[in-house]
Amino acid sequence: MGRGLISGLIWGSVLSVIVLGIASALAPLPESDRAETAQAELAVPAGSGFTRERAESEPVLPVPDTPPSADTPRPAPPEDETTQSAPPAADTAPADPPDVTAALDQPAVAPEPEDEKAPIAPAVEEPPVEIPDQAVGVPMPEIENPVGSTPKRQFPQIGAPETAAPEAEPAPEPEEPPSVGTGDEEAPGNDAPGTEEQGEETADAARPALGALARNAVGFEAADDRPLMAIVLIDAGGEGLDIDVLKTFSFPVSFAIDPAAPNAATRAADLREAGFEVISLTGSGDAGIPPSAKPADVETALAAYFNTLPQAVGLLDRASGGFARTGPIADAVIAYLADSGHGLLTHDEGLNTTHKKAAREGVPAALVFRSLDAEQEAAPVIKRYLDRAAFRARTEGHVVMLGHSYSDTVTGLFEWALGDQAETVILAPVSAVLRGQ
Repeated sequence: MGRGLISGLIWGSVLSVIVLGIASALAPLPESDRAETAQAELAVPAGSGFTRERAESEPVLPVPDTPPSADTPRPAPPEDETTQSAPPAADTAPADPPDVTAALDQPAVAPEPEDEKAPIAPAVEEPPVEIPDQAVGVPMPEIENPVGSTPKRQFPQIGAPETAAPEAEPAPEPEEPPSVGTGDEEAPGNDAPGTEEQGEETADAARPALGALARNAVGFEAADDRPLMAIVLIDAGGEGLDIDVLKTFSFPVSFAIDPAAPNAATRAADLREAGFEVISLTGSGDAGIPPSAKPADVETALAAYFNTLPQAVGLLDRASGGFARTGPIADAVIAYLADSGHGLLTHDEGLNTTHKKAAREGVPAALVFRSLDAEQEAAPVIKRYLDRAAFRARTEGHVVMLGHSYSDTVTGLFEWALGDQAETVILAPVSAVLRGQ
């Protein structure tokens, strides 16, 4: 019972406090006497000068942005009678603010006047750079025509043309002593009519026939196992370089000559004597092989070609208008070359069944990879074609390139032969590729 009484007193006190607080908050504030709260008018002491009107003075202009230097005198503040006659401040006045003028009186670094600044040195004009007319980069040296300008010791020299070795006489058979007979029989060792001629025919039949390719090829032996590259140049006659220039090649080059061209036999003999191989081009004009030619006509035409060019190692078909795409004529050509021992060059276009037939018949054959100057390209283009040919040779083991005796073609050959790509292949006569060396 006592505990309930105490709890009731506590809760009653709490409720009383809450009720009184709410009533205090809601009660209106008492009105104050505004007159009493207004600031009373202060009495001004006599002689203070507070009520005196301020005299008009000239306005003080603002100080310029340039900070004053140490030597510049500071303007004195205007004199005011009020400040002069003002009484001293009471002790209750706040403390004086820090003296800022002392800091201003310190010497400050002032910028130099514009008229006293040091003169700016004029910019030194660099001499103009002379730009040459040549293209940017290292220009390629211009190489003259190869006459007398190409070092002939850069590559293996071509030897003098080989001549066919004289046929060895058959060794005389030892004579046997005459056999003993009845006397009516003729001894074997006696010189009967026709015995000498029969012995020579037997020896010729036993000796293998030497084909035109082996007979007319120049001496060549690969120094190592690098792939072979054969360059065949068609003699362009008056449109190409003079024959004396063509003789200056210091590396193997083979020349294709049209047997129907003027002085074909003389030019072929001169080039072969200088150590270069010669290959017959399919005749042009009336000397060509028409599509309607019979096998007998093909045999007659080929015999005329090789009679004019007896030094030829083979036959080069024309890129357009040749016989390789005509079945019967191609068969007749292959049959003739198989008997004569000449090689065959055709172009790497399409299926080229003629090349495959020649290989089956035992005729030495090769494909021309591409032409160097079908549109009379300049020397730099010729060099790019030769770079591709060198890559083809490294892939296939050999390659044959065809060109003409034009000036740009020969110049491009000489420049390329002195470069790095030429070191990756072995320049060889066309007979080496035909024989598969």
